[in-house]
Amino acid sequence: MRRLLTVLVGLLTLAGAGAANAADRGRAEAEESAEIAGYTISKVQRWLHEVALKKIEPGTGLCHPDGNFNYQDAWQGG
Repeated sequence: MRRLLTVLVGLLTLAGAGAANAADRGRAEAEESAEIAGYTISKVQRWLHEVALKKIEPGTGLCHPDGNFNYQDAWQGG
């Protein structure tokens, strides 16, 4: 019985260590993903301010990516 308890305690200890290592790996992956996401969001924000926001028509608030917009295009089924 004592040997069984020793084996069980050993297995639980290994399982706990494995869970801790998995948590550490998960945190490291999350930190790496956050760094990549931060860089990506920064690039999108820069593009938004340098390109997209400059193409919004002040009177209507509509965006014209190529500078030309035919209002009839909005009503044509496509």
